[in-house]
Amino acid sequence: MLTAKSMKARGYGIKKRTSYLSYNFRRIDYLFLSLILITTITSILGLLQGYGRIEVYPTISFNISRDILSIYYLSFLILLIPMIYMELRERMVWYEFRTKKQ
Repeated sequence: MLTAKSMKARGYGIKKRTSYLSYNFRRIDYLFLSLILITTITSILGLLQGYGRIEVYPTISFNISRDILSIYYLSFLILLIPMIYMELRERMVWYEFRTKKQ
């Protein structure tokens, strides 16, 4: 009985069942898609030029102007920023949820 009441409350059997989801791309979606494509292509070009390579027996040579301020590393960081933001936001939400519960 409980399942039947729950199904009725959710509208089961009222009309034809559909799984169509109408979603239109907005301007922000195109902006993020282009940002992801540009930074991915730039990061791949940097990898092809040797940036981000791991050496088993590394040598000590460091050039600040070439290595740290490289457009390839900056591009890879920009590519990761949305994922870092989402992870930090999720942790903050869960932390607030836990502290309110106690």
